[in-house]
Amino acid sequence: MAKKIIINEVERIFALSFGYGKHLLKKDVYEERFGIITALNLIGEKTIRTINKTSIGTTNKSAREQMPKQSGINDFGFDINSDLIGSISAKSENESIIEGIITGGESFSCSANVNQDNITDFLMKIYNAYTSDNYKANFSWVDKIQPVKSNGANEKLNLKMIESINLSEEKFWMAVPEVIDWENVKGFKISNDRNIHDDILINKVMESFKRPLDNISQLRSKTIDVISSLNEESIIRWKAIDCIYGEIDLDDKSYCISNGKWFEIDSDYVSEINREYLSTPISEVNFIDNPGLNEDKYNEKLVNENSGFLLMDKELIVYGGGHSSIELCDIITIDNKLIHIKKYGGSSVLGHLFNQAVVSTRLIKSDKKFVIKANEKINNHNYEINLQKEYEIIIAIISDDENEIPHIPFFAKIAFMHAYKTLLTMSVDVKIKRVKNVRIESNV
Repeated sequence: MAKKIIINEVERIFALSFGYGKHLLKKDVYEERFGIITALNLIGEKTIRTINKTSIGTTNKSAREQMPKQSGINDFGFDINSDLIGSISAKSENESIIEGIITGGESFSCSANVNQDNITDFLMKIYNAYTSDNYKANFSWVDKIQPVKSNGANEKLNLKMIESINLSEEKFWMAVPEVIDWENVKGFKISNDRNIHDDILINKVMESFKRPLDNISQLRSKTIDVISSLNEESIIRWKAIDCIYGEIDLDDKSYCISNGKWFEIDSDYVSEINREYLSTPISEVNFIDNPGLNEDKYNEKLVNENSGFLLMDKELIVYGGGHSSIELCDIITIDNKLIHIKKYGGSSVLGHLFNQAVVSTRLIKSDKKFVIKANEKINNHNYEINLQKEYEIIIAIISDDENEIPHIPFFAKIAFMHAYKTLLTMSVDVKIKRVKNVRIESNV
């Protein structure tokens, strides 16, 4: 049922649904954050029982977590910098409005003793809870990043993106959207383009269209195939839209696109992350340019041309439960530099690189058994790692970017800063490096 109420001389319509009735509502007809904001304004900081979250920094993994007792958000392992809250269930602390467990997501759910005589008064209280900003005292992080769900807003952003791409403003770029085994990859083939490219370039994708880009459906129907180095067959296929990354401002708000989805980002948060990322120390190591090689071959070439560099790529250390395999790094130097190298990619690809650095460094600094196993893999009588040495961690990204600090997706910046700060707590130096990629095109 629907209930109309005049609030501050504006007509508000409340949709009161039972069971699955809420799913019959059209996406663009209701306030997107009504449920979550109302709930956060009514619950206590330590009264949470269940959350639905999505990790948007790297894996886009969704999870539902429940605690056996009322808890705080940190008890759920929730990362306020990279996790997106989908819904939350908790005990109301404002019993003058409602008692018991309430749930907020796209909608607001509760059990309340209301009837026709008091429904208007009850809805007024719920609306006042929604318009309050009390939630910012304990849950201000919820405003940092939020998905754009309105069809109208998505359409405006898509049109703005297409306009920017056509003007070659370089606000958008393309990258592999998931971790792939580069050793088995010959290149990428774009539909309507017979060439095999060594990377996904937005200008090459644009050139493959039979008519100028003017509609988002063109990017959804355009496909990009990963071509096997063994038989030149397609082994993975993506939609072009899922490979686009970038950031844009619209109507005084900041947005970014990742894996084909738009997110609104708090402008101050964007500035904070960009400022921190751009202040990352740059490695003084002189990396050779990459002449169109995959990661494995580039690592070998870099080691062969530098004395004191030891190749550790693919030297997996079996350690921990479940036969877990850990890579110490891609290259280690005799002056205690651990180099982690990855070809440029989307947030999930780069997040894997950053996490690898954190995991291996933590074990090097704290676990004697791991150090013993690592030294067995190093197998060099002139060098070994130990718990006492001071290390420098270098994150090297192979890309076409001309900047000293590589341009990476916004969510990858979030993941990097999280890894960077975590590594600093381990008393290691952390630096970043852009490795110049020299392109070599293949034709068939």
